[in-house]
Amino acid sequence: MNPRTALLGVLTGGAVTALVQGAVDGPRWLLLIGLNATVTALVLVDLVSRVSRAGIAPGPRAGRPRSFAPAVVHGVRAFNRATGRASGDPASPETAFEFDITVMPEDGKPFRVRLRHPLDVQDARGRRSMVVEYDPGEPWRVSVPTHPPTEWVRRARQLDPAGPPGPRLEPRRPGAWVPAIGAVTAVVLLGLIRLTG
Repeated sequence: MNPRTALLGVLTGGAVTALVQGAVDGPRWLLLIGLNATVTALVLVDLVSRVSRAGIAPGPRAGRPRSFAPAVVHGVRAFNRATGRASGDPASPETAFEFDITVMPEDGKPFRVRLRHPLDVQDARGRRSMVVEYDPGEPWRVSVPTHPPTEWVRRARQLDPAGPPGPRLEPRRPGAWVPAIGAVTAVVLLGLIRLTG
């Protein structure tokens, strides 16, 4: 869980606390502020979840450790960025690519993810292998480097594309923890308010 998710969860809990306290025995302005803040927090969570596409690996976060790894490419889908539908012209500027890959980390178990990139910079469609960059602490965060080190490219080309795929690793969605953190925060704050009178 990243600090922004925790902060949004705490703010959501504060908004729900204001809403409940205003509705039960607080002033009317507290109810209105709590209602508006709760709706705003829920809309933010919804927007964050929509931006993070279900099943698509997000890239590693800035400031976190990164490692290179070879990956077997099981499938590549060209799609139109605007509509999300299959694209028949891979060279079109409106086309992006979705890769279904098994990442083969040097010091861990293989795992399978789907990721998107605006270009097929490593010719994964033809080679059936590629080099990726991932976060060892959050392995569902994977990206395609434009210019991977030559040693990793050589390792990727040595992979057997007919090998069995690794177990699927579903990316965690950023908004998943917010309601839980918000509920716990609201319960704690409402309990403190009741105790202090």
